[in-house]
Amino acid sequence: MIPYIRNESQIQPYLDVLSFKPVSKSLETLQTSLDQIYDMAIFYDADNVIFGIFPEENNIIIHMYEDYQEINQAFINAVEPYGPKIIFHPREISLNTEISVNKRTLDILLLGGYGIVNQHKGCSMVFLAKAKNETKNYIVTAEHCGDDTEFFYRAWNKPRTNELVGPMLPDENEHYDVGLIDLSNMSKFLKPLPSIRNTDS
Repeated sequence: MIPYIRNESQIQPYLDVLSFKPVSKSLETLQTSLDQIYDMAIFYDADNVIFGIFPEENNIIIHMYEDYQEINQAFINAVEPYGPKIIFHPREISLNTEISVNKRTLDILLLGGYGIVNQHKGCSMVFLAKAKNETKNYIVTAEHCGDDTEFFYRAWNKPRTNELVGPMLPDENEHYDVGLIDLSNMSKFLKPLPSIRNTDS
């Protein structure tokens, strides 16, 4: 797969600034595991832990103090099936100031197939689009989801969040069930990607 990607004409100009390596876990797999680990941290009342997705490691990394290992042992045992990397730190290191957590781990990734919702109904994001003569970005979805209304991010089988995706533009074509959501004022924590949700793969 990597040679195929490197040979794509669109990639050729950027080969000097890109690096490729095979990975075993997709972003979707990592995000699903992260959601489960978060739920377990709440359930087991994990104390003094920091965790997130680290793309360079293609894994979830959990940081905690050495002297909290026994306190958090039930949590550690529960997350083991998800294969996170757990790093124990001596007490003299501050988890909040001395551990580098890439900002990308704090973003909510929006992929094709992810859930969006307005005050009336839920729908799904289809793909990203850009107008030919504009700099604006849009999400394409079904127009019947509700035009001229604001949409928010909602993970499937989860409550609605307050993370604004954007408003759908008024319907201008009655022949097609296509709606465009303007991303100009999208929440800074949302990061749309030109990728497809592959939970079932």
